[in-house]
Formats: sequence, structure tokens, C-alpha cells
Amino acid sequence: MTEPATDTMPTEAIASINRLLQSAIDGREDFAQAAELVADEDLKQVLAERAADYAQLVDELQREVRDLGGTPSQQGSVAAAAHRGWVRVVAGVGDAEIATLDELQRGEEDKRRAFDAGLQAPRLPPAAREAIERRRQRLFGGAESVPRLRRRFHHGR
Repeated sequence: MTEPATDTMPTEAIASINRLLQSAIDGREDFAQAAELVADEDLKQVLAERAADYAQLVDELQREVRDLGGTPSQQGSVAAAAHRGWVRVVAGVGDAEIATLDELQRGEEDKRRAFDAGLQAPRLPPAAREAIERRRQRLFGGAESVPRLRRRFHHGR
């Protein structure tokens, strides 16, 4: 049975999507920075591709928010911005590839939890749910997931 429409449905959906949007913006910025920090060209390319995946998700989620009549988030979280500063420091002190991947993995765990929670939002529009699920699979389940990259580079050292 379909739930009757209420005035709060778009507001709740917009808030849910904007929370995920902040996380996606963080991912885009995290991976773009990581691609700048590492020297290994293969890893740099993989990280840049992941930043592009997040950028596509940002575009899709911003469009969803606008379609619902809302104003999409334009910035990520303060905590993630501070974490990116920390990553820069850590990468400058030791092995940039390993340090960067270690910190990316910590951030990805937070993003995975945000995506899982977002998919549980009861009033999420089908198009947004589909975009989130599609990107979630690519970002967290693919051959180039952060844990797999991390294992590859830790074993190679």
C-alpha cells in the first residue's frame, strides 16, 4: 500500500539526500586530494577515477534535490575537511601511498555507513535510491575498493 503524500515527504527526502550529498562531496574531495598526493601513476589514476565517480554522484544527488524543490548542499563536512588536512600532514611524513590509503580507508568506512543509512530513509524517491545504490556498489564493492588498493600497496612494499 502506498503511503499518502504529506507536506513533510519532500522535506524529509531533501534532508536525507543532502546528508548523502555532503558525504559524496567529501568523497570527491578526499579522492581528488589523494590523487594529488601519491606518486605512483597507476594509483593516481585509480584515485582520480574514484573522485570522478563521486563527482557524478554529487551531480545526480544535486539534481534530485532540485527536482524535489530543494537547495542542494554545496559543501562537504567540516570533519572531512579537517581530516584532509591531517592526510596531507601524514602523507608528507612517510610513505605517501600507504599513509594516504590508510586514511582513505578510515573515511570510506564513514561514507559506507552514511550510504547504508541513506538507503534506509523511508521517503527516498526511487530515482535517488537507484542512483545511490548504483554508486554504492561501484564505490564500495568494486575491484578497486580502498581495502583492496591498500592490501595491494602494503604487500608491494
